Amino acid sequence: MLDSTKASHLQEQEMSEVREFFTTIQTGRKYVVELGKGIGHFTGELAKQAAQVQSIDFTDNKTPKGLGISQIKRVENLAERMVKWLTVGGFLFLRESSSHKPGDSQGKNNPTHPREPRFYTRVFKECTAYDGLGNSFELSLMNFKCVGPHIYWLWKNVNSQYDKGFQWLLDNVQNKCQDILRYERVFGEGFVSPGGLETTKEFVSKLELKPGQKVLDVGCGIGGTEFYMAEHFEVEVVGFGLSINMISIALDRAIGHNCLVEFEVAECTKKTYPDSIYL
Repeated sequence: MLDSTKASHLQEQEMSEVREFFTTIQTGRKYVVELGKGIGHFTGELAKQAAQVQSIDFTDNKTPKGLGISQIKRVENLAERMVKWLTVGGFLFLRESSSHKPGDSQGKNNPTHPREPRFYTRVFKECTAYDGLGNSFELSLMNFKCVGPHIYWLWKNVNSQYDKGFQWLLDNVQNKCQDILRYERVFGEGFVSPGGLETTKEFVSKLELKPGQKVLDVGCGIGGTEFYMAEHFEVEVVGFGLSINMISIALDRAIGHNCLVEFEVAECTKKTYPDSIYL
C-alpha cells in the first residue's frame, strides 16, 4: 500500500525497476507463484512474460496482518517453505515497504507494519532445505535494493556446496555486522573508514553539487556520504556495494531521512547504467 501525493510517479518508477528484475530471472521460462498479489500491480506484467502465473492473496479472515507484525517464527517458517518450493536455480523475489509509513500523506491508520530490512535479509539468508538424499540448499542473494518507499530482494536457490565467492567472504569474515558497527563507533555515525564526515565534507565540496543532479557512489559503505550529499545539496544519490551486511545497515539508517537516496547490492564489474546520467 502506498499513501502518497506522488503515488503515480513512484509506481511508474517502481514498475521500471521490477521489470529489470523480471529480465534478470528470465521469467519467460518460469512458472511463477505470486503471493500477496494485492490489487495485481505486477500480475499482468508477469503474465506477459512467464510460462504460467498463479496469483494468490490472503482473504480477510486469514490475513496474518502482514509479515511485519507476525511472530518471528512465522516469518522463518514461511521462508523455509519458500526454499522448498523452489527448484535448484529457481528465484525468490521479495518486495516490502521500508520500515516507516510508506508515502507522505498524513493518515491516522497505517495498515502495514513491516520489519527492518536486516530482519528479512537475516531470515532468508539463514534458510536451508534438504532433499531426500541429504543434499542441502540455500538462498543466494542476487540483488538487493531500495526504490522510493520499497525494498527488493532477489534470491536464487542454490546447492549449499557452490562457490560462494568474495561476497560471502566479505559478509562472513571481513564485514560481519558487529564488526561494521564497531568501525562506525571509531569513524563516526554512518562511516566505516578513516576520515568520516570531515573527509566527506572536504571531498564533496570539490564536486560543486547542484539540486537535482544525480550522483553514483561505488562502494558506499553504510550510507553516511549518501545521506550527507542528498540532505545538504538536494541531489539524488544511488549507492551500491558488494557487502550485503553494509547495504542492510544503510537501508536501516535510511529510515527517518527525508531525501532521495537508493542503495543496492551489486558487483561494480558487472553493473551497468545508461550513459551520461550521473555526475
